[in-house]
Amino acid sequence: MRNNRRPTKLARGSSLIEALIAFIVLGLGITSLVSFQGTLTFNSSHAKARSEAANLAEKKLEELRNIDNLTEDYTTGIVTTTELPTVNTSNAYTRSWTVITTPNYKTIAMQVTWPDKSGVTTADTTLTMNTIIARVDPTQTVLNV
Repeated sequence: MRNNRRPTKLARGSSLIEALIAFIVLGLGITSLVSFQGTLTFNSSHAKARSEAANLAEKKLEELRNIDNLTEDYTTGIVTTTELPTVNTSNAYTRSWTVITTPNYKTIAMQVTWPDKSGVTTADTTLTMNTIIARVDPTQTVLNV
Protein backbone atom coordinates (compact mmCIF):
# COMPACT_ATOMS: atom_id res chain seq x y z
CA MET A 1 0.00 0.00 0.00
CA ARG A 2 1.11 3.42 -0.82
CA ASN A 3 1.27 6.27 1.63
CA ASN A 4 -0.05 9.40 -0.04
CA ARG A 5 -0.03 11.66 2.97
CA ARG A 6 1.17 15.21 2.51
CA PRO A 7 3.57 16.82 5.02
CA THR A 8 1.92 19.00 7.60
CA LYS A 9 2.55 22.74 7.79
CA LEU A 10 5.01 22.26 10.71
CA ALA A 11 7.17 19.82 8.77
CA ARG A 12 7.50 21.95 5.60
CA GLY A 13 10.10 24.49 6.95
CA SER A 14 12.04 22.18 9.26
CA SER A 15 14.89 21.46 6.83
CA LEU A 16 15.44 25.20 6.30
CA ILE A 17 15.61 25.80 10.07
CA GLU A 18 18.00 22.85 10.46
CA ALA A 19 20.25 24.28 7.74
CA LEU A 20 20.28 27.73 9.38
CA ILE A 21 21.20 26.24 12.75
CA ALA A 22 23.96 24.20 11.10
CA PHE A 23 25.38 27.37 9.48
CA ILE A 24 25.30 29.22 12.81
CA VAL A 25 27.12 26.38 14.59
CA LEU A 26 29.67 26.19 11.75
CA GLY A 27 30.19 29.97 11.86
CA LEU A 28 30.78 29.91 15.62
CA GLY A 29 33.29 27.09 15.20
CA ILE A 30 35.24 28.94 12.50
CA THR A 31 35.22 32.13 14.60
CA SER A 32 36.64 30.18 17.55
CA LEU A 33 39.39 28.69 15.40
CA VAL A 34 40.42 32.11 14.05
CA SER A 35 40.54 33.54 17.58
CA PHE A 36 42.59 30.56 18.76
CA GLN A 37 45.06 31.06 15.89
CA GLY A 38 45.63 34.68 16.95
CA THR A 39 46.30 33.60 20.53
CA LEU A 40 48.78 30.96 19.35
CA THR A 41 50.64 33.51 17.23
CA PHE A 42 50.91 35.95 20.16
CA ASN A 43 52.13 33.26 22.57
CA SER A 44 54.66 32.02 20.03
CA SER A 45 56.19 35.48 19.54
CA HIS A 46 56.28 36.03 23.32
CA ALA A 47 58.07 32.70 23.85
CA LYS A 48 60.59 33.57 21.14
CA ALA A 49 61.32 36.96 22.73
CA ARG A 50 61.77 35.35 26.17
CA SER A 51 64.09 32.72 24.68
CA GLU A 52 66.24 35.39 23.01
CA ALA A 53 66.37 37.34 26.29
CA ALA A 54 67.49 34.22 28.18
CA ASN A 55 70.21 33.64 25.59
CA LEU A 56 71.50 37.21 25.97
CA ALA A 57 71.46 36.94 29.78
CA GLU A 58 73.36 33.65 29.73
CA LYS A 59 75.98 35.08 27.35
CA LYS A 60 76.67 38.02 29.65
CA LEU A 61 76.76 35.81 32.75
CA GLU A 62 79.35 33.62 31.03
CA GLU A 63 81.42 36.71 30.20
CA LEU A 64 81.29 37.77 33.84
CA ARG A 65 82.17 34.22 34.93
CA ASN A 66 85.33 34.37 32.78
CA ILE A 67 88.61 33.70 34.63
CA ASP A 68 89.88 37.22 33.85
CA ASN A 69 86.95 38.67 35.72
CA LEU A 70 87.46 36.30 38.64
CA THR A 71 91.05 37.36 39.24
CA GLU A 72 90.05 41.00 39.61
CA ASP A 73 90.09 42.68 42.97
CA TYR A 74 87.61 41.04 45.35
CA THR A 75 87.03 43.97 47.61
CA THR A 76 83.49 44.45 48.83
CA GLY A 77 81.33 46.60 46.60
CA ILE A 78 78.23 46.92 44.44
CA VAL A 79 78.49 47.80 40.77
CA THR A 80 75.43 48.26 38.54
CA THR A 81 75.82 48.42 34.76
CA THR A 82 73.34 48.92 31.92
CA GLU A 83 74.14 48.39 28.24
CA LEU A 84 72.61 50.16 25.31
CA PRO A 85 69.78 48.15 23.74
CA THR A 86 70.84 45.19 21.63
CA VAL A 87 68.67 44.95 18.54
CA ASN A 88 68.06 41.31 17.81
CA THR A 89 65.81 39.73 15.21
CA SER A 90 62.53 40.82 16.74
CA ASN A 91 63.10 43.21 19.67
CA ALA A 92 65.51 45.68 21.24
CA TYR A 93 66.83 44.09 24.45
CA THR A 94 68.42 46.01 27.31
CA ARG A 95 70.73 44.09 29.65
CA SER A 96 71.55 45.40 33.10
CA TRP A 97 73.36 43.65 35.89
CA THR A 98 74.44 44.24 39.45
CA VAL A 99 77.62 42.67 40.81
CA ILE A 100 77.94 42.44 44.58
CA THR A 101 81.49 41.51 45.50
CA THR A 102 82.53 39.95 48.82
CA PRO A 103 85.95 38.58 49.74
CA ASN A 104 84.95 35.01 48.75
CA TYR A 105 82.41 35.31 45.96
CA LYS A 106 80.49 37.56 43.59
CA THR A 107 76.72 37.65 43.36
CA ILE A 108 75.37 38.73 39.97
CA ALA A 109 71.77 39.77 39.33
CA MET A 110 71.09 39.97 35.58
CA GLN A 111 67.99 41.60 34.13
CA VAL A 112 67.00 41.68 30.45
CA THR A 113 64.06 43.83 29.36
CA TRP A 114 62.36 44.40 26.02
CA PRO A 115 59.27 46.33 24.92
CA ASP A 116 56.03 44.58 24.06
CA LYS A 117 54.07 45.24 20.86
CA SER A 118 52.84 48.59 22.22
CA GLY A 119 56.39 49.67 23.16
CA VAL A 120 55.97 49.32 26.93
CA THR A 121 58.21 47.24 29.21
CA THR A 122 56.18 45.21 31.71
CA ALA A 123 56.75 42.33 34.11
CA ASP A 124 55.92 39.96 31.24
CA THR A 125 58.74 41.48 29.17
CA THR A 126 61.39 41.28 31.88
CA LEU A 127 63.70 38.32 32.52
CA THR A 128 65.80 38.07 35.70
CA MET A 129 68.66 35.63 36.37
CA ASN A 130 70.84 35.41 39.47
CA THR A 131 74.10 33.56 39.99
CA ILE A 132 76.98 33.28 42.46
CA ILE A 133 80.60 33.01 41.33
CA ALA A 134 82.95 31.59 43.95
CA ARG A 135 86.43 33.01 44.42
CA VAL A 136 88.91 30.39 43.25
CA ASP A 137 92.54 31.34 42.95
CA PRO A 138 93.88 29.53 39.84
CA THR A 139 97.22 28.89 41.60
CA GLN A 140 95.43 26.95 44.35
CA THR A 141 93.63 24.43 42.13
CA VAL A 142 94.40 20.70 42.24
CA LEU A 143 96.28 20.77 38.95
CA ASN A 144 98.64 23.55 40.12
CA VAL A 145 99.55 22.18 43.57
